[in-house]
Amino acid sequence: MRKTIGKRFRWYTDERSRMKATVDKETCIGGGLCRDICPAVFITNDDAKAGVALTPVPPDTTAACREAVASCPVGAITLTAG
Repeated sequence: MRKTIGKRFRWYTDERSRMKATVDKETCIGGGLCRDICPAVFITNDDAKAGVALTPVPPDTTAACREAVASCPVGAITLTAG
Protein backbone atom coordinates (compact mmCIF):
# COMPACT_ATOMS: atom_id res chain seq x y z
CA MET A 1 0.00 0.00 0.00
CA ARG A 2 1.29 3.48 -0.79
CA LYS A 3 0.75 6.53 1.35
CA THR A 4 1.35 9.92 -0.22
CA ILE A 5 3.58 12.34 1.64
CA GLY A 6 3.95 15.46 -0.45
CA LYS A 7 5.38 14.30 -3.78
CA ARG A 8 7.03 11.23 -2.30
CA PHE A 9 5.59 7.80 -1.83
CA ARG A 10 6.27 5.75 1.25
CA TRP A 11 5.68 2.00 1.28
CA TYR A 12 4.49 0.64 4.57
CA THR A 13 2.71 -2.31 6.08
CA ASP A 14 -0.32 -1.78 8.24
CA GLU A 15 0.39 -3.98 11.27
CA ARG A 16 -3.33 -4.40 11.94
CA SER A 17 -3.80 -6.13 8.58
CA ARG A 18 -1.16 -8.78 9.30
CA MET A 19 -2.52 -12.14 10.42
CA LYS A 20 -0.65 -14.66 12.55
CA ALA A 21 -1.51 -18.35 12.55
CA THR A 22 -0.71 -20.53 15.56
CA VAL A 23 -1.20 -24.22 16.26
CA ASP A 24 -1.75 -25.59 19.76
CA LYS A 25 0.53 -28.66 19.81
CA GLU A 26 -1.27 -30.18 22.79
CA THR A 27 -4.62 -30.08 20.99
CA CYS A 28 -3.46 -30.99 17.47
CA ILE A 29 -4.12 -34.60 16.46
CA GLY A 30 -2.02 -34.43 13.27
CA GLY A 31 -4.82 -34.99 10.79
CA GLY A 32 -3.16 -32.78 8.16
CA LEU A 33 -6.34 -31.11 6.98
CA CYS A 34 -4.89 -27.64 7.54
CA ARG A 35 -1.86 -28.52 5.42
CA ASP A 36 -4.13 -29.82 2.65
CA ILE A 37 -6.25 -26.66 2.68
CA CYS A 38 -3.45 -24.09 3.04
CA PRO A 39 -0.06 -25.66 2.21
CA ALA A 40 1.62 -22.26 1.89
CA VAL A 41 1.23 -21.67 5.63
CA PHE A 42 0.84 -25.05 7.37
CA ILE A 43 3.29 -27.96 7.47
CA THR A 44 3.56 -31.29 9.24
CA ASN A 45 6.42 -31.35 11.74
CA ASP A 46 8.60 -34.32 12.67
CA ASP A 47 6.23 -35.12 15.53
CA ALA A 48 3.40 -35.57 12.96
CA LYS A 49 1.64 -32.48 14.31
CA ALA A 50 0.80 -29.35 12.36
CA GLY A 51 3.09 -26.37 12.38
CA VAL A 52 3.19 -22.90 10.88
CA ALA A 53 5.71 -22.47 8.09
CA LEU A 54 5.03 -18.86 7.23
CA THR A 55 4.23 -15.93 9.51
CA PRO A 56 2.76 -13.42 9.09
CA VAL A 57 0.19 -15.02 6.84
CA PRO A 58 0.44 -13.59 3.31
CA PRO A 59 -2.71 -11.63 2.39
CA ASP A 60 -3.43 -13.91 -0.57
CA THR A 61 -3.65 -16.95 1.72
CA THR A 62 -5.84 -15.44 4.44
CA ALA A 63 -9.04 -16.97 3.07
CA ALA A 64 -7.48 -20.45 2.93
CA CYS A 65 -6.14 -20.01 6.47
CA ARG A 66 -9.59 -19.07 7.72
CA GLU A 67 -10.95 -22.21 6.05
CA ALA A 68 -8.23 -24.30 7.74
CA VAL A 69 -9.18 -22.82 11.12
CA ALA A 70 -12.84 -23.62 10.55
CA SER A 71 -12.03 -27.14 9.29
CA CYS A 72 -9.75 -28.22 12.13
CA PRO A 73 -11.66 -31.02 13.87
CA VAL A 74 -10.22 -30.22 17.31
CA GLY A 75 -9.93 -26.43 17.05
CA ALA A 76 -6.14 -26.40 17.40
CA ILE A 77 -5.55 -23.47 15.02
CA THR A 78 -6.02 -19.79 15.78
CA LEU A 79 -5.69 -16.87 13.41
CA THR A 80 -5.13 -13.50 15.05
CA ALA A 81 -4.45 -9.98 13.90
CA GLY A 82 -1.05 -8.57 14.63
